[in-house]
Amino acid sequence: MIDDKSYEDARKHIERRQSFLDGIDMEQYSPFVKGIKYHKGNISGGKFLMGVDSLPHFGRQSTIHVGNMAFEEFSPVEFYNSMVHHEGVHARQFYFNPSTIMDVGKFAIARVFKSQRKLVINRIKMEVEAYKNQMEHPSFSQCSFKRRKRIEQVLEYANNCHDEISRQIS
Repeated sequence: MIDDKSYEDARKHIERRQSFLDGIDMEQYSPFVKGIKYHKGNISGGKFLMGVDSLPHFGRQSTIHVGNMAFEEFSPVEFYNSMVHHEGVHARQFYFNPSTIMDVGKFAIARVFKSQRKLVINRIKMEVEAYKNQMEHPSFSQCSFKRRKRIEQVLEYANNCHDEISRQIS
């Protein structure tokens, strides 16, 4: 878990955010995470919360990127739950299967380019795994009703996309 007071301090003082992120224990996902990097300003039109990148090579650690919106949208427990038990899962997934790294926005492309469909299916499966892991962790029950509902909706959407694209492949 993260310390509520430290989180609130980082939330109020932008200049302390990177130091706060440097102190986060990624727990069982630590071997897969190279670091956590804070981005000042808005990323992806200001809607960026957190994300993982990695060089596409087996066995490479990932960097988790955190934008301003994460500090604005999440309570301390929601931040912890998303950082460790969602993004940490992606870091582990990319460590063992880097060929699945792609922009989530490519879900829609699968409807157009048949060659991308299997890659998109794999990426959706990874997203489903990360959300399920996030929901199964005890900290999830401490997240706000609104946050829990949002994650359940995203998981349902991912499952529906998976089913739709699977039908298109067969």
